[in-house]
Amino acid sequence: MKKRHAFVTMIAALIIVLASAAVCFAEVINMQDGTEVFIAPYCKKTTMQVPTPDGTEQNRYLSMVTISADSFSQAAYYACMHKAQGVMIDTSISSETLNITDSDVTVEGAYPVIDDGRVLRFGLKTQFGYILFDSASSLELLQKAEQGKGLEFKFSSTRDNRFTLRCYVRKPAGETSEMIKLMAGNVQVILTPGENLADQDIICSVSELNMESASFDAVRNADGTVTVTSDRLGTFNLRKKTVSEAEEEEEEQEVTQTPEEEAEAALAAKEKLIAGVKATTIKASTTANKGRINLSWKKSAGYSVDYFQIFRSTKKTTGYGTKAFYQTKTGLAKNYMNSKSLKRGTRYYYKIRGVRIIDGKKYYTKWSNIANRTAI
Repeated sequence: MKKRHAFVTMIAALIIVLASAAVCFAEVINMQDGTEVFIAPYCKKTTMQVPTPDGTEQNRYLSMVTISADSFSQAAYYACMHKAQGVMIDTSISSETLNITDSDVTVEGAYPVIDDGRVLRFGLKTQFGYILFDSASSLELLQKAEQGKGLEFKFSSTRDNRFTLRCYVRKPAGETSEMIKLMAGNVQVILTPGENLADQDIICSVSELNMESASFDAVRNADGTVTVTSDRLGTFNLRKKTVSEAEEEEEEQEVTQTPEEEAEAALAAKEKLIAGVKATTIKASTTANKGRINLSWKKSAGYSVDYFQIFRSTKKTTGYGTKAFYQTKTGLAKNYMNSKSLKRGTRYYYKIRGVRIIDGKKYYTKWSNIANRTAI
């Protein structure tokens, strides 16, 4: 009880110092499973590019985040204050604006809990995706943190569809950090699949050091990401299901689903696909050469389209009409060269959307930003 009282006293003292910062940085988001999570910018991160075997430095990054038990306590307090069910350390923003210090103050005997008695869920927001531990694994991590000097999380992405996450107990100088293997609970990882896995039936293989690889479902979300719930940390590898895996799943569905359930599942899958297409974003840009304007765009990953429509106007907000100025032949196109109907010295505005035909009906992505260029 004394330790709990000391913890509460420490938190009360922090309110005066950090209240204004908490208001500025406060953000509560809803995860895919409905969990409300408080995003807390209290961490220190280092990121580096690691040369690949072929000598290049593209798409291979290693990041390390250090979190003390004391800093976790501060973030957990603000999560409870915002009535969230979890706290997530934001490592995706600039480390220069963050501050974290080691402290002898721990929260032993005063683990942050929420109204129903469960331990507050803990997670990380990274440049690769979201990581959220459930209550059981969050408690395990906090207990481990108190045995040493805090926690170290190392995460990296060596290529598309591959993400590695490891956690270590920080030790005093001269001692080797201890890698944590989850003994209880699960970790939920939300990742963005590469374009090559768009609309594919995918699964996630997770391999941990000195353990056999295991496969977990990769559940697609409306925003194009996938959620993987795993009982271990290690390397998460998103891949297309093999023929045997797909057939096995179909057999299970045939056995367990009634015709009504199959119809409901098909409708749910269709609605999810439609929502995913509608949530897809496009970023457009332009360049100009004599007699032509070059338009390029990039679509967000997750859902494919059948083709793109390009609309043009000489006014920024009006004059685009209802018929596309140009329509690509496929959904793989990424650029268009406009060389007709151009008047030198006139500024032209372009916006783009993708089109997906589902059961004979057209569905559209979000409009791109408006890109403009003056003809020369």
